[in-house]
Amino acid sequence: MRNILATLLLALPLKIWNAYYRAQLWRYGIPAMAGGAGDAGATTRTPLFSRAQPGGLFSIEDVPDHPGSIFFVDSGHAAAADAAGGGRSPDKPLATLDYAVGLCAANNGDVIYVMPGHAETINAAAAINFDKAGITVIGLGNGADRPTITIGSSVDTSTVAIGAADVKLKNFLLQPGKDGVDILLDINADGALVEDVELRSDEANAYQADTYIDINGGGANAADRVILRRVKIRSI
Repeated sequence: MRNILATLLLALPLKIWNAYYRAQLWRYGIPAMAGGAGDAGATTRTPLFSRAQPGGLFSIEDVPDHPGSIFFVDSGHAAAADAAGGGRSPDKPLATLDYAVGLCAANNGDVIYVMPGHAETINAAAAINFDKAGITVIGLGNGADRPTITIGSSVDTSTVAIGAADVKLKNFLLQPGKDGVDILLDINADGALVEDVELRSDEANAYQADTYIDINGGGANAADRVILRRVKIRSI
């Protein structure tokens, strides 16, 4: 049904698409750009803009929230796959977080949305490494529905790492996969913002981490200006 609908939409005359485009601009209070599909000569500007997002029709975006590319990660989705061209729609998400980071561009303002119920288990140091400067990674969902990363089910030295400057990490649940995991979250770069993240023991199995957050960057002045905001650590 979705393919049939898409075919019908693509068959619409250009003038109808143009009228729809102008109606959406008017709806969101976005001035038409000179020489574009709207009224010529308009000069008023707002922080909103229209974007042709791969995998779907154009959307209305806010520059402060989404200055760069947008990616979606959802391990529970039937169509989830780590593949080139994927992750640009919540209906065709990527399967793993580190793959999504690899698709981002440094210092471009890219945003990764991780869907409710997403879950990963990692077993290597920096198996998830936020190593693209300036990216924002936002977990969606509340309570037990928050994206959950289980760290070190078989390898004590497994970590989630922040390896590039000015990364924002928000609304995740991090927990050890066995007792005695060395570090859950290893911050090794300047300017990290960690917000609404919970690091906790696995009480059901009596698993604890030796260190829940490590902020040193491996040397002097290697992890300056780090901000922890509403971060919760729960140990048995």
